[in-house]
Parts: sequence; C-alpha cells; structure tokens
Amino acid sequence: MAEGFPARGVAIIDALLGLFPALAKGSDEERRSLTSFIAEQMCFELGSGWGTKRADANRPLSKDAIAFRNADNTIEIWDWQNGTTRARQVQAGAPPTESHSRQVFVAVPPVDHLGVVGRPPDSPGPPVLEPDDEFARLIDEAALRICSAIGELVDTLEKLDARLGEIQEAGVRFRLR
Repeated sequence: MAEGFPARGVAIIDALLGLFPALAKGSDEERRSLTSFIAEQMCFELGSGWGTKRADANRPLSKDAIAFRNADNTIEIWDWQNGTTRARQVQAGAPPTESHSRQVFVAVPPVDHLGVVGRPPDSPGPPVLEPDDEFARLIDEAALRICSAIGELVDTLEKLDARLGEIQEAGVRFRLR
C-alpha cells in the first residue's frame, strides 16, 4: 500500500505541467495524454506499481487520476488535477482520493519524459541487470549455433533449388520427346 502520495510524484507533476501547460488546460484527450505522461514518469522513477485507471473496462482512461496497484490488486487513486482550475491539487503525503478494487488499473510503460540522469536515491525503480560473464558466454554460444544452423539451412535451400531446377529441366525434356 502506498503511504500517501510521494513527494517525488508532486515534483514530477509540476515538472510536466511546466513542459506541457497547454495539455493541462486542453481537451479531455489532451488531459489524458498529460496524465499518461505523469504516470509513465512515476512508473520510471518510482516503480511499476504506478499507472493510471479507468472506471471500468468500457470507459476511457481517467483524465486526471494517478493510480497505484497494491499487491492484492486493489488500487489507490489520487486526483492530481483540479477539474475547474486545472492546477495540481494533490499534495505530498496526501491520502488517496479513493481506494477501489472495482476500478481498472492501467499499467503504463516506464518512460523518462524528464530526462532524469539516474534516479533519486530513495526511489527503487526497475531493477538494473549487470552484465554477467557466464550469461554473455551463453549468448555467444547460442549466437554461434544459430549462425551455424542458418548456414546449414542456406546450403539445404541451395541444394533444393538445384534439384528443382533439374526436375524442371527433366520435365521440359520429357515433354519435348
């Protein structure tokens, strides 16, 4: 369970509002785009539990709500934007506007819209896999086997092509006699 809206989430909203002020005051679709940008940046920096939501499977994405999916698949929802002023309304540490198991969480890809160079120290983000010599060796061996198999396939196709040519030539000779 998220423990209030993260301070970094507020900073992300403010930064993206600064970059895309027209989206915040735009149409419902433009507001949905900005909400998706916010959710994607939060997913990138704060982890894959962050996304957006829709009221049900047949409804459009929310134009002003950020969601967090808990381990039990319930979701906590924060309305980040005031519907009248279109300004950010969520504050750091704010409890969820609502919690639901009936609404549909929509996962988003982790996208760095802000060009963050590294993560803030307190945000886990997605795991970073370090190169592993054994893994690299296995990949190299697999690549060699694939190249060898492709070579054999090419040889077989060339032989097949030659044989088909012989069959066609024999068929032509047969018809001519």
